[in-house]
Amino acid sequence: MVYVLKYLTVHLREVYGAFVALREHDDQLPEWVGTVRVLSIGGGAGSDIAGFKNFVVDEDEGFYSASAKQFDITRLERVTEWDTLAAKVVHIFSSEGINFRQFCIHNDINEFDPSKYPPYDIIMMSYVISELDDDALDVLVNVISSALAARGVLVINDRNELAVVAKIERLLSNFNVVARSQDKDECWCGIKYPDELRELFKPKLNMKSVRLGAIVERL
Repeated sequence: MVYVLKYLTVHLREVYGAFVALREHDDQLPEWVGTVRVLSIGGGAGSDIAGFKNFVVDEDEGFYSASAKQFDITRLERVTEWDTLAAKVVHIFSSEGINFRQFCIHNDINEFDPSKYPPYDIIMMSYVISELDDDALDVLVNVISSALAARGVLVINDRNELAVVAKIERLLSNFNVVARSQDKDECWCGIKYPDELRELFKPKLNMKSVRLGAIVERL
């Protein structure tokens, strides 16, 4: 409950914003044929998935292709303690006529074998890269290279720190980046809290992260 009140809204809006920003590169986006497959790495409480679904069902935004109506979303998370909360968070947003199927894989990136699954059209992660050392970052690069479709979308949301940004750029250097959008300006997440809750939980209300969306191809 503390996570929900303190971090959920700002985290899902960070991810939502990264997807919205990529719309400026509509002409470079993949062709969305059939089911759109989405992977949330380090999915935790499901805030990335909630942010993505917020984007898909938004009446003003909506997914990049109006014909895409089926989304298979997988949360890759080794910590099972997140499951109860995630089961609620990932279902915050829905819409008639759009079918979301939710899956969970209890593994970390060292144990996850992408070859067992069809390629993913979209891979997203929040506050994951900042926690990785160089060796683990190399593992992540290999996982993404194996898991992503020939042309896909990467959304990365993480701390706005020079060392973290450098890691993000190092990861991207392993792909052909067709187009990218990035925002790291601090701004309000757009969610209002009652005064009593704001005083009690001191929620994070401003987006301060690096919010990056990239259309990439495997090298």
